[in-house]
Amino acid sequence: RVRWASHHDFQRTRGVLRLLASIISDLWKRQHNLAGENLLIHPGQINFANLDALSGQLKKLYGNGYDAVISADVAGSASNAFKIDSSKSDYSRWDITQGIASVVLMNSFGSDGANRGISVKGLKLAMLTPKGFNHNSVNAVLDELEGAAYYLYYARSSRGKHYWFHTKPNINILINQAKSDIKTADVDAEILRRVNEHERKIEFINVLVDPADDVAELLKPTLVILGPACWAHPDKLNGNT
Repeated sequence: RVRWASHHDFQRTRGVLRLLASIISDLWKRQHNLAGENLLIHPGQINFANLDALSGQLKKLYGNGYDAVISADVAGSASNAFKIDSSKSDYSRWDITQGIASVVLMNSFGSDGANRGISVKGLKLAMLTPKGFNHNSVNAVLDELEGAAYYLYYARSSRGKHYWFHTKPNINILINQAKSDIKTADVDAEILRRVNEHERKIEFINVLVDPADDVAELLKPTLVILGPACWAHPDKLNGNT
C-alpha cells in the first residue's frame, strides 16, 4: 500500500479493500497448498493468475505493458516462473518461483534509483514462513530466474542485489534464448541458402553447391562448393570431403 498509495489514481481505502477481498478469497481456496504455518498473509502467496482484480488494477495504474510481463514471467502455465517451478519438485511443492516473481512485480513501483525494486533480504521476508522451505531456495531460484525471465532487471548496491520488472524486455535474455533455439541443421541450411543465392548470379562457369557423392561427368569447367558437412580442419582429414 505504501508504494501504490503514491499513485494519484489509486483508491487507498476502497482500492485496498477490494484487492484484499480478492486475495483472501483466493488464499481460502488454496489454503491446503500453502507453505508452512499461515499465520499471516505473505506477498509470496499472491498468485496473479487467479487475481484479475489485482492484475487489472496494476495495468490500470502502470500500463497494459505489464500484461505481457505477467504472462511471460510471473504467473500462468506459459510463464517462465511456472516453468522453473515445474522443473524441480522442491520448487513446485511451494511454487517458490511464482511467489518470488509476484513479490518482485509488486515491488517494482514507487521508487527509483538505488531504492528501486526489492532486495534479497526483502524477498526472503516476504517468502519465508515457519515450517516452510529453506531460505537458500530463494537464492537458487533467483539465479535461475535471472537467466530465464524476459522482463526481469537487477542491480547491485550496498544492500546487495535488488530486483524489479519492467515492460521493456531484457535483450540479453532474448538473444541467449534465441541462440539456444538455433540448431546446427538450421545454421547449415542457412549457409547453403545464401551460397545458392549467389550461385545463380554466376554465368561464365558451372557451379555445383553441396553436390551428392555421385557427380556425373562434366564437359565444362566446374566450381564445386562443398557443404558444411565437409568442414576443414588443419590437423585431420574430413572423411566426408
